[in-house]
Amino acid sequence: MLLLAQAATAVTTTCSTNPCNGTDQPDILTGTNVANDIRGLAGNDIIDARAGDDQLNGGDGADALYGQADNDTVYGGPGNDNFKTQFQVDPNGPDRSPNPPFGAGVNGGPGNDTIYGESGDDDLVGNAGADILDDSASSNDWDRAFGGTGKDTTTVADGDTRDEVPCGTNLDAPSPEQDTVMDTAKIDVTYGTRPTGEIDREKIVDADKVYDCETVIDQNNNPVDKSKLPQNQPSSASFDPTPPAEPTA
Repeated sequence: MLLLAQAATAVTTTCSTNPCNGTDQPDILTGTNVANDIRGLAGNDIIDARAGDDQLNGGDGADALYGQADNDTVYGGPGNDNFKTQFQVDPNGPDRSPNPPFGAGVNGGPGNDTIYGESGDDDLVGNAGADILDDSASSNDWDRAFGGTGKDTTTVADGDTRDEVPCGTNLDAPSPEQDTVMDTAKIDVTYGTRPTGEIDREKIVDADKVYDCETVIDQNNNPVDKSKLPQNQPSSASFDPTPPAEPTA
């Protein structure tokens, strides 16, 4: 079975120097409790940075990155860096909270983190702290951004309307729970037009999904009336973070 084969062939490294580079094969890279600079390079990698103000870069491939405690900067890199990834390399880690069926995705852990998804179908997770989540680097992919507790700023304005921002979902718990702190989400919005051909910002034709986001702005930084969003959900309690089948192009 592919999952077992990948888990058996992954190169396991404890990072003692900076930068700590993986290989072009699947890697399991573990940091220390000081600041680490960990780079997965190619391959489907797991990076577990531990504590410290770390910089993580998954590189090419489907990666699972977990910054853990303190203020981290996390780059997913090209590839589908989502909850499914870690189970393709190592079904037991690195994210121990939440437990399966969720994996690490591109996960900052507790602290004020900056998280970049880059290209591919990504799951960005801020967890506790005032986080910046940015998955605007590429279009025609399917991204989800979970800020967690804290006042977060999320950008999924990447030129398509396939993405989801559940501002009120805190995954860093035994089961998803509500986050009551005010968050801001920047999303893609497709507007209708007036008979004169001008854009009608009162008529929203399509948009990324948002759940419980206090402030929503469009790709051009215009405020969005959430009541006019065709896919707006009333509560993050209705959002299921379990990875569904990925949409077809």
